[in-house]
Order: sequence, then C-alpha cells, then structure tokens
Amino acid sequence: MNVRSSQAPQNTVGRYKIYGLFGGGVLGSVIGVLASGPNFFVWSPAQSIGVVAGLTMGMAVIGYFFAGLVVGDSAGDGASAEGQKEMNSTVGGGSAADGADGGGVGD
Repeated sequence: MNVRSSQAPQNTVGRYKIYGLFGGGVLGSVIGVLASGPNFFVWSPAQSIGVVAGLTMGMAVIGYFFAGLVVGDSAGDGASAEGQKEMNSTVGGGSAADGADGGGVGD
C-alpha cells in the first residue's frame, strides 16, 4: 500500500476535525449569546460570560468529535472498523458455527 494513499484519509479527517472544532465553537458562541442576552441584566457578568464560554467549549468538543466520526466513516480510515468486520463476517449466509452451510446459491 502506498504511504501517500494511507495518509490522505488521515489528513482529511484531521482537517475536518479542526473545521468541526471551530464550527462548533462559533455555533456555541452564538447560542451562548442568544441564551444570555435576555438575561443580561438579571445575571451577573461572570455568569453571562460563563454561559457563553461553557457553550462555546462544549459545542467545540462536540463538533470536533462529530466531524471526525462523519468524515472518518466516509473516508474509510477505520473509524467504524468493528462494524465493517461484523458486516463482512455476516455476508455469505453466516458461519458454520451458527448452523449455516456458509451460504451460496444452489448448495
């Protein structure tokens, strides 16, 4: 296998994880400002800043992992390797251990 071909999906996944990090952070900031805006005069400044910062960091982490999973799955870097192994083991009608004859048409 070519080193470059195996590195391409990893580079793509890494790049999209960064996109997810920043995209989630921006989305979290917007949600935080919208959530603390109506309560600006009710809450203390520290509480308003805490809400905005907490939502920013929380959404950034969620965006990082979400983008890594979505792009990793479509890039085929093994993010869902267990699911792929399970799928490959069931293709063909099952195994001899579960009582099947291994599958195939006309057996």
